[in-house]
Amino acid sequence: MENYNINLDTKFQHLELIDVPSIVAACKEKWQNYTLTQVNEV
Repeated sequence: MENYNINLDTKFQHLELIDVPSIVAACKEKWQNYTLTQVNEV
């Protein structure tokens, strides 16, 4: 089984611009899961 990283911290607020290519380029892990934004209050 390969290692992967799960990050549950919300990175961006509502209506904040998300530069996806920049996030992808910054990934050091082969598989990475980010919480980019929160929808509703859940």
